[in-house]
Amino acid sequence: IDSFCSEVDAAEEKEWKGKRMEAPEVEMHGGIVLMKGKEHLRESWLAPRLIAFSDEDARPGYNTKKAHEYEDEPAVLKAKVKELARMITASKNLCAYTGAGISTSSGIGDYASKAKKTVALNRNRLRNPYLA
Repeated sequence: IDSFCSEVDAAEEKEWKGKRMEAPEVEMHGGIVLMKGKEHLRESWLAPRLIAFSDEDARPGYNTKKAHEYEDEPAVLKAKVKELARMITASKNLCAYTGAGISTSSGIGDYASKAKKTVALNRNRLRNPYLA
């Protein structure tokens, strides 16, 4: 976690200009923000910023939203990773139900990114897909 967080620190140099997401906290940060005793997360985790705009629907044919891409600022991402590590450490059993982001970071192609200036396909790939 510490090595991951030090890599994220380098991203703090980036200028964050995108418009902030406007959605309920649970859609931006997950169900943890609704848990008792985690109210402080709703107040301290800023909304992600738009990094790639798209006019296309994310999932055509469903009650969907546009396929924009958003990114957490480094401080929020680090806090989320640390909270996830705390939850994993405290758990007795663990099941990870993940989305497409876990596969794209390991080098598996992405069919869902529709923004013209997508960043999902331009990220550095892991040297070993088993590290995802």
